[in-house]
Amino acid sequence: MAGIRPAPEEWRRFEEPIRRFLDAGLLETDGGVLRLTGRGVLLSNEVFQEFITP
Repeated sequence: MAGIRPAPEEWRRFEEPIRRFLDAGLLETDGGVLRLTGRGVLLSNEVFQEFITP
């Protein structure tokens, strides 16, 4: 629940899904920390699968 602090290259690599989830209200940022919102917790599997690389 505390969130993560992505490295600059991670922000760039995952820019599109991060922006999509921020716009959808599933993620929020605060001082460089990225974390799930309350709604994001409920849909966390859908969020996480976007960041798992094959």
